[in-house]
Amino acid sequence: MRFPDPLRVAAGNSYTVEVVFRPVIYEPYDDCIEFECPGGTFFVRVVATVKQLALALVECVDFNFVAVNELHTREIEIHNIGELDADFEWRLTGPFDLSPMEGCVAAGGVQVVTISFHPTDASVYVARAMLDASSGKHSLTKEFRCSAIAKYPHLVTAESTLHFEEVLNGLVKHKTFFLKNDSLVPAIFQIQDVEHDVDPVFKFHPTKGVIPPEEDVMLKVTYRPTSSGTFSASNFTVSTAGGNVLRMLITGKCMGPAVKLSLTSVNFGDVHLGELQVDGSREAPTHKRSFQVINGSDVPVDYYFDASADGMFGFSPGTMGTIKPHSYDNIVVSFTPRYDAVNFYKRVTCLVKNQGSLFIDILATAVDPADKRRPAQLKLRHVHQYHRFLEYGISRCDAQTQELAVSQISQYGQVDPSLKGALHPGDTSTIRIMDKPDYHRGLHEFFVSYDDQRRDIYLDTSSCDFEFQPPNVALGSKSIYVTNQSGHKVICMWMKPPESDGMPPAFEVYPAQKDILPGHSESFDIAFNPTVENEYFSEVLECVTFPKTTRTFRLVNEDTFCAPLSLMLNVRGHTVPPAAEHFIPKCCFSAERINLPGCLVGGATFQTIRLTNSATTPLQFAFEEEGGVWSCKPRIGTVRPKEFTLIAVRFTPRAEREYVHRQKCVLNFCHDQHITLIGTGYQPDVHLNEDADGLYLTPTCVGAISQKKSVLTNRSRIAVHYKLHIPARLARVIVVDKPEGVIQGNNNEKLTWTFAPSKPRLYNENIELDLVPDESSVTGETQTMPAPKVMVLDVIGDGTASGISFDDAHCDFGAVLVNNTVNKEVWLVNRSSCNVTYKLSFDQELGLTKSDEVPSNEMQVDLPPISYDKPTGVIEARSRKKIICTFAPNLRRFYHFNTYCHAVPDPIPLTGDVNFRPPEPCMSRDAGPLLCVLEMDGVSTYPAIAFADVRYMGLNPVRLWKSLEIDAINSALATEPGPFESQLNTAEGLVGGGGYTGI
Repeated sequence: MRFPDPLRVAAGNSYTVEVVFRPVIYEPYDDCIEFECPGGTFFVRVVATVKQLALALVECVDFNFVAVNELHTREIEIHNIGELDADFEWRLTGPFDLSPMEGCVAAGGVQVVTISFHPTDASVYVARAMLDASSGKHSLTKEFRCSAIAKYPHLVTAESTLHFEEVLNGLVKHKTFFLKNDSLVPAIFQIQDVEHDVDPVFKFHPTKGVIPPEEDVMLKVTYRPTSSGTFSASNFTVSTAGGNVLRMLITGKCMGPAVKLSLTSVNFGDVHLGELQVDGSREAPTHKRSFQVINGSDVPVDYYFDASADGMFGFSPGTMGTIKPHSYDNIVVSFTPRYDAVNFYKRVTCLVKNQGSLFIDILATAVDPADKRRPAQLKLRHVHQYHRFLEYGISRCDAQTQELAVSQISQYGQVDPSLKGALHPGDTSTIRIMDKPDYHRGLHEFFVSYDDQRRDIYLDTSSCDFEFQPPNVALGSKSIYVTNQSGHKVICMWMKPPESDGMPPAFEVYPAQKDILPGHSESFDIAFNPTVENEYFSEVLECVTFPKTTRTFRLVNEDTFCAPLSLMLNVRGHTVPPAAEHFIPKCCFSAERINLPGCLVGGATFQTIRLTNSATTPLQFAFEEEGGVWSCKPRIGTVRPKEFTLIAVRFTPRAEREYVHRQKCVLNFCHDQHITLIGTGYQPDVHLNEDADGLYLTPTCVGAISQKKSVLTNRSRIAVHYKLHIPARLARVIVVDKPEGVIQGNNNEKLTWTFAPSKPRLYNENIELDLVPDESSVTGETQTMPAPKVMVLDVIGDGTASGISFDDAHCDFGAVLVNNTVNKEVWLVNRSSCNVTYKLSFDQELGLTKSDEVPSNEMQVDLPPISYDKPTGVIEARSRKKIICTFAPNLRRFYHFNTYCHAVPDPIPLTGDVNFRPPEPCMSRDAGPLLCVLEMDGVSTYPAIAFADVRYMGLNPVRLWKSLEIDAINSALATEPGPFESQLNTAEGLVGGGGYTGI
């Protein structure tokens, strides 16, 4: 602008001033233009800038409290507030990481930088980072700081163990608990299974999450049992990255439904065959009895009777059904005597889904009114009598031998094993049948097939499959054999299969009956004569076998009369041509993956599943035989349209391992379907955890006791019964509170060992621990071993002599004013390696002079002259205890004390006393051996005042002494104070401890 240049601007007008800038150096300029006016001066600022490098960011980032071993991130922004693009690079050392470490920020742009921090221990962290930026010849450096405080997260819960108790199979139960974070940092938790040997039945929700500082979260545990009769125990860990781990034990029992039959036996008694018709047939009436299947549980229950609805004994409305909760079904059993006048008996098994089996014994005696050879009436006691014969091993003896054996049983309670045909009780070549088996024992009997050679009478096969056969074409028959191992000649009589819809039976047996001699077999022919095309045929053929002598009551001895034996044979076939397609099955199992309870090696466990036919055509099924470990029954059968059947699965492990089997089931002769069966064989196995290498008991003084806790863990999944055998010579030395008990699978038992040495020596003992499988209260299953498994526990304990003494040999209280107290510290030292319970006592001797040779019998009795702040207690091993002794005399005497330190013997609990608790130290407990003695001395006195001189102006001191009777006054001052003076002395609270001036 031109300068200077006067300007004149009229009022209300304006003027534009042109400013021209011509810099000579590349640098910023900042100047002003001054305008002078008549009324004053004002300035106008003139600024010219150049491109600059400038960055802006926060000075510090504080992570505050963070958790150890967890990754934490924060973000910051670098703002380029200059006019030049900025290249940046970080310089940083320490636990913090920056990303990106270098880059470029455009003018006016923003760069986001992530700060990562992963602390490995609990500390305070502070770090400084330098940000170097450049653009051409421009550069700058900025400082940036990071800080954090790392702490360990700490989780706690009041529920370290959750017990679901008993839960019905088919129900789901929930429990909740709170998980609290007691730390100042957020806790990231995760819940994991510890064991993976079985399918999980417990589930947590959620299994992971974050708990804010000093807050809690509610977690839910779900128990969904799948296998009846299983005790489930699973361990879980609740862990954080910082190392805090909580261990939780979850247990539950899966129970089957409570189902029972209103009757366990039905006896039709004597029933007539009916009048003989002209054509030789009989119009036999049908007799009926009823009973109820009662469901006492909270879930619906499926049941199935393993019998033909139209067999020897008929069932209506059918052999299967579903009972509503807390309800019942009425079952009608019918019997039509179509055959000869003989006895009929059959034990029918009722399978219950998710449970074991029930049974009902059905009896009948068919009588021909026109025949004088009527059989003896069959009663339930005759059934039980056969069970007793099996128990005593005389079921295979002849009639005369049985009579002799019965006589021996009544007299001696046992049978002479030399009797012909007698078997040793429990012989594996025979079977055992219970009068009233429980759920699972009934399944043991159910799985004894009719071709099992342990039966007294058995078939050579339990099923016949005729496969395809054209209708109305006789292609021959199949032969089966019935073997008689009893000592009687028996009649084997086959029941004629019923007609269906007016059609003749498809299966027939020839001949209908035969006599079988003892130890012999007879053959029967099974004919398959179908009359319908494209049809499936299946039937259960039944026969009854009985001694021939029982056809007339005149030849029956009540002492040896037993129920007849029934046999069943599954037969099936079809008329679907080979080129034709079989019916497509439309069915399903109640579960495709079946877990069976843990089982003892050599034992057996069971599970019952359901097979439902949803089609409108019959369903034929046949389970493939596995070979010994797994078996299904019924293995072959037919399911009617829209009905179901129950299948019992048996698991008999042969080794200690897990078994997984793909069980094949052939449906409608050609369609395969598989289910997965899972089970594990176990042997009783317990572990002492950290005491496995030896149970080391705390060194203990003779006369005292010490206690140690140990944990006995069952590492198997079967209930184990344990028993500790402590030698009789150690009965009062080593005592355990639970010497015998039951530990459920994958559970533990806490034991308390009490050590009470009777002599100062080292006890190194071997204690035997017997292990046998337990009759579980969950399953009711009895699994036995030939001999218990024996483990040997090494128990080591050191019985020591006491090493208690006083630190000083003598304690002197000095002179004490009467009715005052003085304290002295003494130390009781324990130089032994065991804790000792002690008790202090004292005796006292009082004298008028210190040189009294013969102490007087005088004693301070109204108030103990000496007391202790810790008159009884426990001195830890290799330690010392300070005891303050208080001397409180109330007589002016010389005191001599002996302080005695006695050991206090502890009571010894009885074996099996789970409520025993070691008593606390107290003075009322009896003292034991003397440990040490401490001598103590003290003297009590009053202030000694006496007149030593007397003066008066103008008088002779000797005459004045006598005139004032100073000797009498001194004698009075030296005498014992009276009661009033003593009371004044006590009330004034004089302080003793001054120098002694004599008595």
